[in-house]
Amino acid sequence: MKLLTIFCLLIGAASTCNAEPLTNIPLDDVSSSNSIEMAIVSDEYLAASVVTNTSARYYHRVIALQNIAKNPHSHVDVLRILIHDPDLDIRIGAAEALESADPETASRTAKQIIAELSSAGSDRMIRHSAGLRSAVLLARLNDPSGFEYVAARLSQNNLSVDKFSALGCLPEFRRFPDLPASDVIIRYVEEILPLLEVEEQRKRVELHLSSAFNALYQLRAVEALPRMKQWEPTLPPKIKWILQYNMRGLETYANEDNPHAPAP
Repeated sequence: MKLLTIFCLLIGAASTCNAEPLTNIPLDDVSSSNSIEMAIVSDEYLAASVVTNTSARYYHRVIALQNIAKNPHSHVDVLRILIHDPDLDIRIGAAEALESADPETASRTAKQIIAELSSAGSDRMIRHSAGLRSAVLLARLNDPSGFEYVAARLSQNNLSVDKFSALGCLPEFRRFPDLPASDVIIRYVEEILPLLEVEEQRKRVELHLSSAFNALYQLRAVEALPRMKQWEPTLPPKIKWILQYNMRGLETYANEDNPHAPAP
């Protein structure tokens, strides 16, 4: 292990001097993929070398990034290199790791990723996962500028998986009470409710409705209760139970905010 670490560090030093990424880490010479993964996980300096190697397997780069992200202050320079990586997921992973070590760079990177994906227009084949993560990162940095991007994933003709992810992101904007996060969710729910009648759409719609109801609860969107009660009779039993569960949670919040109000 020590020899492998030293070898990789020497290559890393030479590569840094020439301002080029590592290209020749002999990972394929290691007989077992398990051994590679264990080496990357157990040695953060080896991980720092692997993650900057754009020729390495993507999976190995991801677990390497996860390793150095545990100790970002020791790998700030590597993370600052990775925010220029060709792969958007690596870039946002590096930005997330820099959240505490270099929030300014983290914020700038997140905004660049959102701008890049937004400029791609309405191409339905584009995955927006890196942009959604960027918007959440900005929200954690007390910057609401990614909200419209997240909302657009629900209103535009995006992939179903991105719509589902957007529902999970919207509760992050609870810290910005002036943003209409609950309105965005309500509009989406009412858009997809009729699709419950379409056999080939039903499972997907049920999954999205469950996530939407939970997002309203996480947002503490007590203002959504009247609309939720209107949806209740239209839902199949399993989804109705999920709606009712989240409604009870919102009713609890409503009573906490107004302890003298009559019970719903």
